[in-house]
Amino acid sequence: GPGHSVVVTNSGEVYTFGSSSSGQLGHGTLEEEWHPRLLKSLHGVRIIHATAGVGRTMLISDAGQVYAFGKDSFSDPEYG
Repeated sequence: GPGHSVVVTNSGEVYTFGSSSSGQLGHGTLEEEWHPRLLKSLHGVRIIHATAGVGRTMLISDAGQVYAFGKDSFSDPEYG
């Protein structure tokens, strides 16, 4: 996504880096990360799909759980 990136490893771990102006990196801060940083909050959760958009990140686990970080994470989806 613009301004940030998400990496999912073969084992299902997630690393994020770049801008976190809306908390889209999922680390609980608004600080930028210049190097890929492991999402420790998802320890033990195997992620199988990730998508990054403007100011947001969404992840899907192998159990079908959806995780969202950043802009509009808990409100209506943005269409356009």
